[in-house]
Amino acid sequence: MIQIAICSQDQGERTRLAQLLSSWFQSAGVQVRLVPYVTGEAFLQDYQPGIFSFAFLDINLTSRSGLEVARYMRKCEDSCQIVFLSQDGAPALSCYQVHPAGFFIKPVAAEQLFELLHWNRGLFLHAMDSITVVSSRIHRKVLLADILYVTVSGRTSRICMPHEQVATNCTLNQLAEQLPVPRFFRCHRSYVVNGSHVGKLEGRALELDNGERIPVSEDKLHPVREWIAAHCTHS
Repeated sequence: MIQIAICSQDQGERTRLAQLLSSWFQSAGVQVRLVPYVTGEAFLQDYQPGIFSFAFLDINLTSRSGLEVARYMRKCEDSCQIVFLSQDGAPALSCYQVHPAGFFIKPVAAEQLFELLHWNRGLFLHAMDSITVVSSRIHRKVLLADILYVTVSGRTSRICMPHEQVATNCTLNQLAEQLPVPRFFRCHRSYVVNGSHVGKLEGRALELDNGERIPVSEDKLHPVREWIAAHCTHS
């Protein structure tokens, strides 16, 4: 399990950041424990090197600032990824002395946060859900978070990801059995889609977050609408 500290006096920002982090890690198939703190002192009372993968530190903490907390962590030779939160960009230059992973202006933009997590996902790979398939006689490990959809043509199934397709002789039914429900669902006899990448339903096609459109068969239209209503709050 990944542990992440969120240290900020701003309750609204703590709540919002926790929701965004939970969403990203759920889509990545990683169990995460988010630990909130209001002050730097409270964080340091719990702190031990190595227990947190990420620490989100508000610059304007009382008693001990976010930068002071970060300096202490670096003195302990902790490799924890530190991300600073600030009302403005003025403190950014001084913060880079502790080699942070990021510096965000509040409120944190979801796109920036998700990009940061994606670039640092090497920290989470050991905890990310995956399936293993045989492709060209080679066993391939495929992260569930990378799968946009799985489709079949003839006797070949294709696992489609943003920058690659993995072909396998596994049937679509065999692959579907390995993919967790309700995160993955059948929208067509030839398609299983990763709901984490679904943007919206237009007519009888699902639009994914990369712009691709996946057909929805007539008999799947109602359950797909129900799935979107229950899970796809951004549609």
